[in-house]
Amino acid sequence: MKLVGNRYETMEQLGSGAAGAVYKARDTVMKKIVTVKLLTRHSISERATIRFQREAKAQSGLSHENLSSVLDFGIDTDGTPYMVTTFIEGRSLKEVIAIKGPFPPDVAVKLLKQVASCMDYVHGKGIIHRDIKSENIVLEEREQGYRAVVVDFGVAKLTEENEGSHLTRAGQIVGSPYYISPEQAAGLDIDRRSDVYSLGCVAFEMLTGSVPFKGDNALETIRLHATAPVPSLPEMLVQDVPVLLDETVRKMLEKDPENRLESMSELLGCLETIESEIAKGYQSDQELPIMAGAGGRRKPRTGIFLIATGILLVLGLSVTGYLLFKSPAPESEKPAETEVEAAVPPSKSALSEDITQLISDNDFIRSREGGLLKVRANNLKNELDWSYLNTIKEPFLLSVWEADLSPDLMRRILKTPLIKGLVLGDHKKPLTIEYYEIISKRRDLRIMHLIKVKKLTAEALERISRIEALNTLTVSNCNVDQATVDQICKMKGVRRLAFRENPAITSAFVAQICGSLPGLADLDLEDTSVDDRAMEAIASLKDLANLNLNGTGVTDRGITRLKNQHLSIVCLERTKVSDRGLLSLARIPSLRKVLVDNQTPVTTAGIKRASLNNPNMNVISLE
Repeated sequence: MKLVGNRYETMEQLGSGAAGAVYKARDTVMKKIVTVKLLTRHSISERATIRFQREAKAQSGLSHENLSSVLDFGIDTDGTPYMVTTFIEGRSLKEVIAIKGPFPPDVAVKLLKQVASCMDYVHGKGIIHRDIKSENIVLEEREQGYRAVVVDFGVAKLTEENEGSHLTRAGQIVGSPYYISPEQAAGLDIDRRSDVYSLGCVAFEMLTGSVPFKGDNALETIRLHATAPVPSLPEMLVQDVPVLLDETVRKMLEKDPENRLESMSELLGCLETIESEIAKGYQSDQELPIMAGAGGRRKPRTGIFLIATGILLVLGLSVTGYLLFKSPAPESEKPAETEVEAAVPPSKSALSEDITQLISDNDFIRSREGGLLKVRANNLKNELDWSYLNTIKEPFLLSVWEADLSPDLMRRILKTPLIKGLVLGDHKKPLTIEYYEIISKRRDLRIMHLIKVKKLTAEALERISRIEALNTLTVSNCNVDQATVDQICKMKGVRRLAFRENPAITSAFVAQICGSLPGLADLDLEDTSVDDRAMEAIASLKDLANLNLNGTGVTDRGITRLKNQHLSIVCLERTKVSDRGLLSLARIPSLRKVLVDNQTPVTTAGIKRASLNNPNMNVISLE
């Protein structure tokens, strides 16, 4: 228990992050429960303090039933900034979705109306939130249903003042990758339509349980916002939804702001119409215009790829670089763009009773990874009707995460011709060499993600090395030693290599890998034991475009060695790289994105200096 500001007595910690902690506290003067937000000592930097002050300033003077009010702001006796807001008894929308799953359309619409009403009020006060996401919406349970409360205005932009956006003008982009609008990610001027886009991502998440775009790292996710077609709600195998709701969410997620819903007020009008239609459907025997969750096909909107390509170029990424990053299918596997229909299963009437039940129970979960369809089998059982996979009409990545499949079943599953990648891992029992032998027969697999694979052996990797088409390999949270690294070094076709949460990966191993695989375009070393000693070898990779050093021991000294001619993206979250390293990176002409967080000791002044040296380089501060 701690006394903050000689007035607020902390009772329990509600949450914490890299930047600070949030407490339930007692106001000893007013005798009521409040929320106290404190910056952590290690995060009290110029950037963090400015953000904290902006949050207090943005929220002060605002009063709406779906907003938390700022009650007090100050500096504690130990120099720690604090902010006091009204206490909301509830969980974040993100937590509720994780616990209870997707919301029924009628409930989702009611909540979206509350948030849209709140944000319409906020926009009317000249404030753009810039970080609307499910974590920043708290749900308070009441007898009549949930009350949604919008919180965290830490990156809000005050449109009537210059200071509100000076960090962005200096080359820094703030926001959350899963919810950021294409124009915000590109560092362009934004307006209220950017918040509409972010709320569209939240709406999609409420209805499906998943955000619309999710790459295997932050920058790929941002790129998907700029380039990937918006998945329809039925494509995600959700419950039946009104056509107008699907169209409204898609309109919120238009990549070009000019084609997006104009305002929260316009969104409210759409939601009220949808709510009225849903109510009529419940009160009568009339059929609503419903889009079946497991059926119906729709053609993509013409021109979407032109818009996406334009935004991609604004993002400073060449189309060639994007294709390398997403590992596209060979031309023979690509359907003609004008004839493509969204890949959804046949209508329920065309399916067997077993498969219909399978889909309605969400046993197969669909999402997108790097533009490729990803299909994950949920609640896996050997008797599951895997013939569903044959109804999928486009190349896809299959996740058999946590599966305990017999070798026979694995063999049958891999006869599905459109499987182009596998996700293996977290199995109750180690996979035998027989499994890897079966997998090795599919020489056309392009992607292999090995995550939490028990007792991964060099013998297993030798089988994987036989897959001729393999260009993407992930070895995350697996046992790695000299023998396994030796096998990886033999995979000459691999262009994208990821080692995450592998402390056994050292700088010496990285040097060996870089020497053996000089064609690497993407290298992910997040949360490994890599330090400055690996940087000389990494600098030798002539085709390297994307480098993830999050959570490594790399410092300014190592960063100064990077001079790769095609380097476009560098991730530096949770590192000790400072303004000096940032300035060194700015001297690489091709560099377009540098990702940092509150634990990266760069300053606003450092960002400005780097921006002067490389106006095309954006520093993205991820929340």
